[in-house]
Amino acid sequence: MATAATNHMTRDQSLISDLKPVTGRVVSRGNGAGLKVHGSGAVNTETVAIPDVWHVPGINANLVSVPQLSLLGLNISFDRGGCTVTRASDASVVGKARRSAQLLHTCSVYLSRRFFDRSGPIFVCPEEAAKGKWYIATAATNHMTRDQSLISDLKPVTGRVVGGGNGAGLQVHGSGAVNTEMVAIPDVWYVPGINCNLVSVGQLCQLGLEVSIFRGVCTVTRASDGSVVGKANRSGAVYEPFGRWKIANFRKRQVK
Repeated sequence: MATAATNHMTRDQSLISDLKPVTGRVVSRGNGAGLKVHGSGAVNTETVAIPDVWHVPGINANLVSVPQLSLLGLNISFDRGGCTVTRASDASVVGKARRSAQLLHTCSVYLSRRFFDRSGPIFVCPEEAAKGKWYIATAATNHMTRDQSLISDLKPVTGRVVGGGNGAGLQVHGSGAVNTEMVAIPDVWYVPGINCNLVSVGQLCQLGLEVSIFRGVCTVTRASDGSVVGKANRSGAVYEPFGRWKIANFRKRQVK
């Protein structure tokens, strides 16, 4: 399982049944290079049973997309060890995964086709983004802002590119801390090409924070005492925070 994968993907065509060809779709590897999607279909093995899996020969692992699961109305809870996926209707466990570096290795994931009522892609209207709002995104690999004026102690970054979702790469120009009325977070990338400010779920988990997505509300807590760092309401494929998020102090304690 991967928080940054935009769709379920496999490099092994033999795993896919009812394969339908796909043309003109490219996924990003994070370094600006694009990988072509060759087809789409269902996968049913001893480990996973999921529809709508892309055949991407160029990837180096089979991926279950956390963002795609969250779009389906499933509830995903993240902690230091991994994540648990449950159905909102009855809280039954759909699957579990244990953390290993940037990925979550699935123990088992079984999803019926009836749960796949897909919404549209991640989109934030320009008017809302222009107001300086921040959004929580499971697909973001790092906290990012397009507004250089928000970042203090900006340090230049060279040679780093983030995927734009269509195969195009967006250059990271720098990194620093952001401290506004809405958020207080360190290690934020300055990426002029993005269309909104993003808080990365994956990066929060790497800090030892726990993230729970339940019934349209994303809640981030400290594992040490269960205190709430911040909450956000679902807004399409992202989550819009309410209140003020204070992550900076927690991060400083962790790195001592």
